[in-house]
Amino acid sequence: MSSRPVLIDVHTHVYTPAYCDLMRARDATNQIPLIRKDSDGQEKVILLKEEAEKGGSNSAGRPIGPQYWDRKEKIKFMDTHGIDVSVSKNLDLDLAVRVWC
Repeated sequence: MSSRPVLIDVHTHVYTPAYCDLMRARDATNQIPLIRKDSDGQEKVILLKEEAEKGGSNSAGRPIGPQYWDRKEKIKFMDTHGIDVSVSKNLDLDLAVRVWC
């Protein structure tokens, strides 16, 4: 039995595939958040206008991958980092529903 404390991630991010598609379709700096590929082909989520203005710079945005939308990948990510519980209020989903409806 482990004696380590339970590690809870109270600020996790979840992006649904539909919301990622919406962010990928955006291309203007006034349409934040958006997803762009950097010069290495890595998808990154751009959350700030200042990041969007950097264009294809590899320093713009935060790397995004399947651990943000695929449950199995999220659990693998949590296991890798010793996270026992993740808590999320999906504001992104709320926005996507409002945009699509």
